Amino acid sequence: MIRHSSFFAAVAMMLLTLTGCATRSPRIIARRGAMPFSETARNIAFMAQPHTSPEEAVLRRDVAAELERRGFHMVGQKESDFTLACRVEKNWRTITRTVYPAGSYNLQPAPLVSPSGSVRYERPYQPFPSEGPYEIEDHFALWGIRLQFYPTSSLRAGHFETLWEGYIEAGMQFRPEAQRELVQILMDYYGCDFSGRAKARK
Repeated sequence: MIRHSSFFAAVAMMLLTLTGCATRSPRIIARRGAMPFSETARNIAFMAQPHTSPEEAVLRRDVAAELERRGFHMVGQKESDFTLACRVEKNWRTITRTVYPAGSYNLQPAPLVSPSGSVRYERPYQPFPSEGPYEIEDHFALWGIRLQFYPTSSLRAGHFETLWEGYIEAGMQFRPEAQRELVQILMDYYGCDFSGRAKARK
């Protein structure tokens, strides 16, 4: 037999972290680029792409609604200060767990007592398993939302210089109905450098 307690504990922790708490305290990675950050530039255009899937169209709708709620203006490329790329990503998380094989345990048998009172055993006593514990990796699919803001002027010059980039984990199962809330949480960190779990919203 193989003891699975470490595996079940790891999976339970992963499920608790990535599903039940996905919208309450998701993990966020936010990073400012090297370019000066402008607080007054408010015109944003989505990055042009040849094809937009229905899922991407819904994400753009939710992102645009949140940006407008925060005072930004969605405009065309020619009028924009920033260009925004947004997408839903599928990444992978790895958990390492220890497996303890049962091996061949020769537990101490009941002693045989000779008439003279001496004690002997029918087989040798081996207190350790024949094979030691080993580690294996389990891989879990993990969904997330990524927003990348570029100065439109740098794109026109042929440079992809990130102004700000933010990523938020959405859990092991992506739920479109939670997307708008995740975008709102991620935009709380707009313009900031941050890595960790989202703080409670006021």
